[in-house]
Amino acid sequence: MGPKKGNTNTKVEAANQRKAAQAADKKSKKSAQEEANAAADWAQGADGRSAKRAQEEELKRQQADAKKAELKRLQDEEEAAMSGIKAKAKSKAQKDIDKPWEAALAPVAKKSNKGSRA
Repeated sequence: MGPKKGNTNTKVEAANQRKAAQAADKKSKKSAQEEANAAADWAQGADGRSAKRAQEEELKRQQADAKKAELKRLQDEEEAAMSGIKAKAKSKAQKDIDKPWEAALAPVAKKSNKGSRA
């Protein structure tokens, strides 16, 4: 046997109406809260937001300038410390070592094995 047609359950209909009323109430409260938040943001104004953004950019720029100044100061200190150091003059042997290609270009002298016998 199937369900009867034509009869409606009044309790179910009443419950559905209550649910719909509660959902509409929640939705209206939520939308009112969202509108209040949006109005508060707009009341602050675009000038306030742009001023905050400009302040943050200025702070970043100042930090970058301070970092550059610190690096320049460190470089100046290092150059001042290095200016007092003088390089030693190289001896002829060291100069020859520094130029190995000249040794390769020099003529090869023949060795004599006659004097090496004991």
